Amino acid sequence: GSFEIIVMRDAASLLGTRAFSEGSLWANPMLWTLFFGALATLLAVSGPLTFVRQILRKWGIWLLLAACLWLTWNLFAKADLVSLWARAGDGSM
Repeated sequence: GSFEIIVMRDAASLLGTRAFSEGSLWANPMLWTLFFGALATLLAVSGPLTFVRQILRKWGIWLLLAACLWLTWNLFAKADLVSLWARAGDGSM
């Protein structure tokens, strides 16, 4: 569990640094450690089924739709779709 908290903390503080700035509140690793530690403790105490029943039923579809919209917006805003579509395939990924 502690390894997962460390990985999530590092990823969240890196995203906070890139999205806001180096010294902002969202780039603070201590904030994310406390947040993900509290979330992990809540999941351990309440059990994963309670989390799924209470949170994901109410918010899951909305989080999924928001993520899909964000990914679609990034695709259209940052990718050159014309050159990507015109490029010949070579069989690789």
